[in-house]
Amino acid sequence: MSLSLENEKLPPEPLCGHGLSKLIKSNFRWKCVTCGSFWDEDALNTKFTYDQNYPEIRGHFETSPRSNRL
Repeated sequence: MSLSLENEKLPPEPLCGHGLSKLIKSNFRWKCVTCGSFWDEDALNTKFTYDQNYPEIRGHFETSPRSNRL
């Protein structure tokens, strides 16, 4: 798929490290053709600050009996 990026707002460098040249626009995502990681445009357009509440909101420190088990 060929894409002209002249009028597109480019996302930040992908976290995978493959660079902007490896990203293609697919619907509402910028996807890395090398590894498949992506930026979601809605998320990029939302101001978000990671704070001390983020892990709890996302369930990273879940206390259920099933968590922290192999």
